[in-house]
Amino acid sequence: MQGIDARRYDRQSNAWQPAERIDSHISDHGGMFNPSIVVATNTGDALAGWLYIPHPPPLTGAAEGRVYSAAKEDWDIRPRFDRSVDPNNPRLGGTVLGGFPVLASDPAGDQVALWAQSDHTAWASYQYAPGNFRPPEPLRSAPGAVVGAITGAMDLNGHATAVWIETAAGGDSLWVARYQ
Repeated sequence: MQGIDARRYDRQSNAWQPAERIDSHISDHGGMFNPSIVVATNTGDALAGWLYIPHPPPLTGAAEGRVYSAAKEDWDIRPRFDRSVDPNNPRLGGTVLGGFPVLASDPAGDQVALWAQSDHTAWASYQYAPGNFRPPEPLRSAPGAVVGAITGAMDLNGHATAVWIETAAGGDSLWVARYQ
């Protein structure tokens, strides 16, 4: 089984710390793909995200993540990158298109995750540092449109910007949403 491991570099000891498993899956022969990470430069907090594909089928992608708290020196919060409402679901994500959540952070540790759901809608979840991620919010879009590629960034003041492509009867259009 594939898993997601993380290693921290300790500047004081000038050495890499031992690898630590940060996903929470039992041996179900599933796989993790497309890992990414963002780090808050002022706090050292980090947000890691990846795509989990369970096995056996149905093979639906789950966008998952983990938050590293520098103050606690521990991988702490497990954000949900989907619209699931089942708090007992051991999988942290839901069916996601595009293979991964897009992650962004500002220097103070505010973080955002952006993704496209399998129902072709765009979504975002935001975290003010320190704290938990807010519930996922839909990004506005044209009725009946199909969300394609999505990306985003965060400025130095914690304002997130999401950009995505939608396909509707009239063709493709580029959409932008700003979170302040």
